[in-house]
Amino acid sequence: RGRPAGEGDPDGDAGEYILLPGPHKDDEDEYIERSSAEFAAEVLSRLPDDAIYRRDFIPGEIIGAPGRRKWVELSADRMRIVVDSHVKLGKWVTHRQTKEQLLLYQACNKDAAGLVVAHATGAAGVRELSLMVSYPVYGPGFELVQPGWHDGLFYDEPDELRDLRPETDCEVIHNVLHDLVVDFPFKGEADRQNFFGLLLTPIVTPALDGNRPMHLLNAPLERTGKSKLVNEVFGGIVTGRDTPSMQITDREEEREKRILAMLLQGETLMHLDNLPSYIDSPALASLLTTQRFLGRLLGYSRNVSLPNNLTVVGSGNNVQASGEIAKRIVPIMIEPASANPEARTDFQHPDIRAHVRRQRRTVLECLLGLVENWLAAGRPTCTDRLGGFESWSEAVGGILQVNGLRAWRTNEGEWRKVANPHGSEMETFVEVWHETFGAAEVTALELMNLAEQNGLFGFVFARNGIAARGSVFGKLLTRHVNAPIGQWRIRQRKARQAVYRLEEIHGA
Repeated sequence: RGRPAGEGDPDGDAGEYILLPGPHKDDEDEYIERSSAEFAAEVLSRLPDDAIYRRDFIPGEIIGAPGRRKWVELSADRMRIVVDSHVKLGKWVTHRQTKEQLLLYQACNKDAAGLVVAHATGAAGVRELSLMVSYPVYGPGFELVQPGWHDGLFYDEPDELRDLRPETDCEVIHNVLHDLVVDFPFKGEADRQNFFGLLLTPIVTPALDGNRPMHLLNAPLERTGKSKLVNEVFGGIVTGRDTPSMQITDREEEREKRILAMLLQGETLMHLDNLPSYIDSPALASLLTTQRFLGRLLGYSRNVSLPNNLTVVGSGNNVQASGEIAKRIVPIMIEPASANPEARTDFQHPDIRAHVRRQRRTVLECLLGLVENWLAAGRPTCTDRLGGFESWSEAVGGILQVNGLRAWRTNEGEWRKVANPHGSEMETFVEVWHETFGAAEVTALELMNLAEQNGLFGFVFARNGIAARGSVFGKLLTRHVNAPIGQWRIRQRKARQAVYRLEEIHGA
């Protein structure tokens, strides 16, 4: 095969060159073949360790000033610049007059850069990037993560957060946290403490195994400060900027693409702003219960699987939810003292954004102090576990309780009674069903007619046309198949058309 590039170079520096792919004849008339794979592998081996960071199979780089860095995908054009900045490519050519073989420098072209990008999609040794944050976090084992890259986690420490010292005095912590939200009209102490749990969540997420529920800021009317609390206070304290917002669209496919785009950008906070009065989204339910979010991004021929690092916060007025979503929500109720909350003038901190900027370092030190006090106490876990979010509820609840904040999540029972109006309707419907049909098998159409006769599920019959009503009612039935409802389960048998029956739960 011949010698590697560089041997026999008259200037003694040919060993610095990496031969471009293809056939070569060197200055000793030896034939050399260079494969694309060999070329790409050698280029990657010569690049600095921090030149490329890969998300799933997508190579990228980290750019920007400290505390404001971000990951961006590496294009072939950008890779040309990266390669030329760190290595020298060469090619053996024949001098036209002397016929000597000369090893000449070649700038990285687009094809060569594309080979390096393609190889970096799966090459060993390329740094994986699972999470990038600009705020302090606890990693596996509840070790406070140091600045820089550590096994997939990159802490981009801003200058203003250097040398944070956890504040462990509980009285100081309580005073600082209370002052942070003093101008917001929480309905009760549980709502206020649920917000403190939200502030803690992104800081402890990398240390936890499992997902986080959605926090919902709910109010009876608009202009109550919900968006300020989510965007300016929550985002301002955690990331130093407003929480990125996303609207819930009518199309599930569009929701999925927006979520994937935010994950690829490396966002860790997401605000679902101006939620509709009723939310029922499979994409949202999946986001709240999966540790990796799978979907297809525009421009890619394969699915992307990205770590789910999002802490999701929703806000709206008198929002209700399907049973599937309601069980995945921690409520934060805002209750203004007047019908015109926008007319308030009695704020202790009229410019909340400026107040948050001034207090960010102090508040973060208090949040770290909450965790340090919990670690010093031996990490006692909260016994009020939230189904599907056990690791999160045990840790966050334990942290708050150790620090004297014991009202956390005590408002969930009240929330769930009003959150899912269709849940209580379903129980009534099943009772009417049993009285009318007993255990006999019936069609979806017969059941829909029964619901209409008894004034149930008005959202179904608000639809125009029997087909639209049948589709919505069919989905409602399907969601409850095999689930316990009171003392009954709905069973389904698929024949020429699906039929349904009630089965009694023994011991219920």
